[in-house]
Amino acid sequence: MHPDLEALLTLQEKDQAVTAVDDALRGLEPEGGALAEELAAAERVLEAAQRGIRDAAGRRDELEGKIVTYRSMQEQRRQKLEWVRGAKEASTLMAELDLARSVLAKEEAEFMRSGDAVTEAEIKAAEAEAAEELPHVGALDLGGGGLPDPLGAHGSIVVD
Repeated sequence: MHPDLEALLTLQEKDQAVTAVDDALRGLEPEGGALAEELAAAERVLEAAQRGIRDAAGRRDELEGKIVTYRSMQEQRRQKLEWVRGAKEASTLMAELDLARSVLAKEEAEFMRSGDAVTEAEIKAAEAEAAEELPHVGALDLGGGGLPDPLGAHGSIVVD
């Protein structure tokens, strides 16, 4: 057989291998698109969960500030009550203390619920992060996967 013919046949085989790899890659494109859409959806869920954490933490901080303010006001009323001499004024302060105590209890309960909301939001974010980190990229094994090597064992096309 003529040496140029052998080189051309070898080149043809390698060209067919490259064509087979190209076809295989085109076959993976729909799966890659689906995985990209799935990843985008997971990122949106993660963003929403992180936004939920920020919102819940902000609400918790706001409630914590209110509670501190109510406690200081409560303490001021108690101190004022110690110095009051009239029964009417003492009665008014006692009513204010009772009202403030119930408001403070309500705010503290809301603060506890907001802490639970932060925890729930953190759990959702962790679940979203875990879902986003699934090995989807490993499904697109482009590094071999049983396809023929278009360059052969030598790594380059040599035509004599």
